[in-house]
Amino acid sequence: MKESWIGKLTFISVFTIRCFCFIGIVQTKNTDHSL
Repeated sequence: MKESWIGKLTFISVFTIRCFCFIGIVQTKNTDHSL
């Protein structure tokens, strides 16, 4: 049970970090287009 919890937690953390990185890249591209 604990191992599966750790696996889920790690997967969620990596997924969240990837989402934030993707959003940051998109925002940077949008600002570049605006400028």
